[in-house]
Amino acid sequence: MTDGNSVPEPCASDRHLSDLLRHVAHALELNVVAEGVETQEQHSVLCALSCDEMQGFLFSKPLPAATFERRHLLLRPDTLLCPSAV
Repeated sequence: MTDGNSVPEPCASDRHLSDLLRHVAHALELNVVAEGVETQEQHSVLCALSCDEMQGFLFSKPLPAATFERRHLLLRPDTLLCPSAV
């Protein structure tokens, strides 16, 4: 049970299912996108699972399109990347 302010960590079966889905997607030459990434721990787990792209509050709150384009059109050095992508 959580207090409503924290995101529960994935259990082993969740990680196994995520890894299986990633494997199938990559076998089909599809990118894997994780939505709703809110914590550094989730980011680390998804990097370990070779997730291709992520989005969520860890990276940015929702923005109007024009603001997003102005801020994020070019990759900035402070962008969170998986170590293997650097």
